Amino acid sequence: MPATPKPLYPEKYIFLGYQLHAEGKEEQLAIKFLSKTKEKEMDRLLKLNHHPNIVTIVASGNSNWIMWHIYLAMELCRQNMQQYVDHKDNSPDPIKAKGFFKQVVSGLAYIHENDIAHRHLKPSNILISADGKSVKISDFGISSENLADCTKARAIGTETDGFMAPETIRDETSSKFGYKADIFPLGINGYFIITHGKHPFGPHSYDWIHNIVHNKNLNMSHVPDFSNIKRSQLIGLFKRMLDPDPDERPAASEIWEDEFFAGKCKNKRFSLLFAGFNY
Repeated sequence: MPATPKPLYPEKYIFLGYQLHAEGKEEQLAIKFLSKTKEKEMDRLLKLNHHPNIVTIVASGNSNWIMWHIYLAMELCRQNMQQYVDHKDNSPDPIKAKGFFKQVVSGLAYIHENDIAHRHLKPSNILISADGKSVKISDFGISSENLADCTKARAIGTETDGFMAPETIRDETSSKFGYKADIFPLGINGYFIITHGKHPFGPHSYDWIHNIVHNKNLNMSHVPDFSNIKRSQLIGLFKRMLDPDPDERPAASEIWEDEFFAGKCKNKRFSLLFAGFNY
């Protein structure tokens, strides 16, 4: 890494770095600096560092550049899902969007399989690989490990982004603040990806929180047609994910096995690990 890294997202302490390989080739990386009080984020990412749809950590350790910080050297992704949808050259492509959505489901299922709740899944935290083929879930700064205790922690600072479950917004102190609280935003993100930037709770961001909490104005009109499934079936999948009752929402592993993705496999663990490559 150079003595003065180039800022990528300085407000998040993310900079451009380099890895020098034995053959002399340089590989660009994203270097994220974290306060030592956030070592749990590093630990969670390292624990999840074996899935194609979770951002890959190349190296980590104590920082000599910023005092009292640790660093994570991660694969460099040039865009997040919000930027991808907003870019004028990226026209709607339902088949590609289906592949992206499937990979997000696969990554989240693996996160849950490792007893972690992400709790901040939104388009800006879904990165797209440099080659544009893979998506990577990132930002585990407010995730919760040991879901039996995750009712004690709150997703602070996310109240206004409109990508949360109603129970998370209301801060209900119940056991429902675990895995299923990730499924609701997974449904919103899935709809956002499939419809190329639409939100299921309306076109105006100032309405999202109110509509989510009160279960109002759910709009499925932008869902496109797919050859392998009736449009009504896909709408039904989204509605199950966006059910206001957490107990009625399917698990991420069940969603991945839905007919929409046509991705059943005898070995469930194998299918979850590598589903990102099967679309």
